[in-house]
Amino acid sequence: MNLAEPPSPPSAALWAVPALNVLFLLLLWLAVSLATARDERALPVRLPEASTAAEVPRRHGDLVLEMDAGGGLFWGGRPVAEEDFLGRLARLAGTLGPDDPPGVLLRADARAAHGKVAGLADRFRRAGARHVWIAAAPAPGR
Repeated sequence: MNLAEPPSPPSAALWAVPALNVLFLLLLWLAVSLATARDERALPVRLPEASTAAEVPRRHGDLVLEMDAGGGLFWGGRPVAEEDFLGRLARLAGTLGPDDPPGVLLRADARAAHGKVAGLADRFRRAGARHVWIAAAPAPGR
């Protein structure tokens, strides 16, 4: 009678590889999320106050643009030309497709010219933005 040895159980190292991959991806996601959140408020902007200001539901692909009191634009804490930002927005909208276009949150300083803010919002929509939000701070006593 020829009895073969029973098969050995898989090694513990084989099971550790997928767990390490998941852990690495979670750490990477956390690092990217923290970097994005930090860049979102890179410029000290004095937002206009509104008693009905509320948090807007945003998605990961949405962009945040800041405008200082003089009308200068900043993306990720760095100055950006309007045409460059509109080009990036159009490319992103093309990549995501018509069923899932990006949104834009504009954090414009309260002292910025209203015409500049309204014009930018219109150009964002023409470049492919799904929604354009203009940030406001909750009014005191709200």
